[in-house]
Amino acid sequence: MLPIVDLPLNPGEKYALIAVNGATDISEVIDLGNGLFELPGGGFRLPEHWREWIGSVESEQIETRTGLLLLAKRASDRPEVLDAENQQLQRQTQWLYWGLLATGRFWIQGGATQVTGTYSEGQVSVAQKGRMLDVFNIQGLQPVRIGEADLRRAARLAGNLGDLMVRRGMRRVKLALRTFWSAFEEKDLGQRIHQFVRVASEGFAKSFGHREFIERSRVFVGKGWMVECGQLYRMRNNAEHFNLPDSINGSSQINGFGSTFTTTCVLMHSGGNRGQTAPSFGVEPSTSKPPSEDSTARISPMKRRKPQRALAARRIN
Repeated sequence: MLPIVDLPLNPGEKYALIAVNGATDISEVIDLGNGLFELPGGGFRLPEHWREWIGSVESEQIETRTGLLLLAKRASDRPEVLDAENQQLQRQTQWLYWGLLATGRFWIQGGATQVTGTYSEGQVSVAQKGRMLDVFNIQGLQPVRIGEADLRRAARLAGNLGDLMVRRGMRRVKLALRTFWSAFEEKDLGQRIHQFVRVASEGFAKSFGHREFIERSRVFVGKGWMVECGQLYRMRNNAEHFNLPDSINGSSQINGFGSTFTTTCVLMHSGGNRGQTAPSFGVEPSTSKPPSEDSTARISPMKRRKPQRALAARRIN
């Protein structure tokens, strides 16, 4: 096993890293630019003072269960001081981790460990440790292994996210991003879809209702996925009212729910841009037109109520 002092650090540099329990085929250090790096896990041995500081559980995760390490570093005039520089490095690794979650449907499990410190006097020190939110895989989702292209895309997303988060205002978007992150903690399929749809509908599309969500979502995923977007919104409503994700009036009736679930994962993890169709991963996007008013009524049957004024006038007469 390699000592952890083999991290790509120079004397006087501060760092932050996140140890991720994820599946990857990467076996070497990758420079992702802007002070961000990826390192393969499972081959490090922690110094004893690290084990005492971090604790046995986190130490075991870093040494034996970590698939990869996400690292951010920078030179510092005060490497021995825990200050805003460390906080910024922690945020950079968190944004990189967020970008990785947004890039694809990878096998990532549990709560990643985050540490920050410095490299000075020939050794790596730990000044602070923390734990990221837990991430759970849902049964039925077929995850893939993390590759170099995925990490580079995650790094680009991390840079964009960093630029956005330091801007003043934009409260709605920032809350939506936090909701996206917390959705990975949901073990229930319906609740996870509920949170993902909230991110798109209330956070970015600012849509109101089923049809408006379908119409505005095509900006993000393209025209070919509009029927599936309608199904997603239905599942969001089912979760809101404590029904099963694929239920209609309380009973499971949505046709082809297995493919709809796969499409859900593709849509929510694709990061599609304007005019770009989400990758299919074995599920072809629907070419159907958006649901008509009649079909929408069949999907979500609601009785029209007569205005109270009309009823009152009828009683008077």
